[in-house]
Amino acid sequence: MLKIALSPPVYDAILAYFRHHRDDEIALDELSAEQWETLKKIYVFLDDVAQTTKALESNESSLDNVLTAMDYILYRFEAMKEEYKDDPIIASMVNSGWAKMEKYTIDGRIACVHYCSCMNPSMKWAYVQQQWRPEWLPKAREMVLQY
Repeated sequence: MLKIALSPPVYDAILAYFRHHRDDEIALDELSAEQWETLKKIYVFLDDVAQTTKALESNESSLDNVLTAMDYILYRFEAMKEEYKDDPIIASMVNSGWAKMEKYTIDGRIACVHYCSCMNPSMKWAYVQQQWRPEWLPKAREMVLQY
């Protein structure tokens, strides 16, 4: 929806519509230039995440690709958290998304580690130690040992 709304023909039509109806009650629904910029930033982030997850849908992708894709998505969340920490709208959205991702990452990603370690010997535990937050490692190690 954002991609369509932000594309030149639709975006231009939306702006023209509101210019035409300046004196109507509908004018109260017009987005400001700042709000449009916020939507553009959100779209760029969501499109990047969508392309990353879409890449995992191919026949060429294997489970070991999931771990690195999840790490990339987390990296994007962390970068957005830092870049927009002073933006009350985007910071709130990013922090909420990060919290949800972290919740599923800590619990859901551990199973990936088991399989990835077996499927891709080049990654093993060293990858996890290099890429993950230190506070995640004890639980991950415990679950791997338990597995």
